[in-house]
Amino acid sequence: MPRAPTLRLGCHNVNGMAAKLEGLLQQWEDLGLDVVAAVDTHVSFFDRPELEHVLHTSGWHSRWCLGIQQGGQCRAGVTVLVRSSLLASGRLQISGEPVVASGPGAGRLLMVPITWGSQKLNVVGVYIHASSYEQNVDIIEDLSLIHISQGIVR
Repeated sequence: MPRAPTLRLGCHNVNGMAAKLEGLLQQWEDLGLDVVAAVDTHVSFFDRPELEHVLHTSGWHSRWCLGIQQGGQCRAGVTVLVRSSLLASGRLQISGEPVVASGPGAGRLLMVPITWGSQKLNVVGVYIHASSYEQNVDIIEDLSLIHISQGIVR
């Protein structure tokens, strides 16, 4: 029986995306990744169009959970990137609308449902606080609520 094609997924805490994008693209290419959940992007509403253009011309399709403004700087932020060639070939489909957390998880939680062959997957990017147990509990509760709303049983 022929072997099914491999889907290579990665999660990357990028700690700011704009200034490092070319290097990140090269890393993901070197690793042969097909889907990347990048967290801590620091991407705001105003930054996104330029980054989307660079990503698109580099062969990536993006879905976003934009960062949140704190003290004049953009913090957190999550994006799920999928190789455009996989979408164009039909081998991978984004099979629903992305789910973005609100409340305490705002800017920190993004779920993108995809279909790879006969497999349905939820690609989830979560950026957890390093020092706030209470906020992390809220983010995890948001994730649980998303799973319940999607009919996913734990």
